[in-house]
Amino acid sequence: MLLVEDDPDVRAIVRDQINALGYAVLEAENGQEAVQLVEHISAVEVVVSDIVMPGDIDGYCLARIVNERWPDIGIVLMSGYKGESRHEPQPEGNTQFLGKPFLPADLKAAIRRCRI
Repeated sequence: MLLVEDDPDVRAIVRDQINALGYAVLEAENGQEAVQLVEHISAVEVVVSDIVMPGDIDGYCLARIVNERWPDIGIVLMSGYKGESRHEPQPEGNTQFLGKPFLPADLKAAIRRCRI
């Protein structure tokens, strides 16, 4: 599983939640780093990414890139901004939206839904 989050404190919390679900976690601080990791590590099955990130590749752009290049990889997009999912269309493919803050059970359900 690849976790993409620019805030180190939030990244640590979400990483611990993913680990508690039994998944190994790779981490990236931004979308560009995430794309490089997915290109070189074939074991990534799910990308859990914040939507609002610095740089040219935000969560929506990352989801589009992953869906185009690696359509079998599931994506969970996270955002703490109310109504964020209405500002841009949801990417197609195996993508789920998860509002922050969320419970571990919500994260688990989103990961399962995007892997179907």
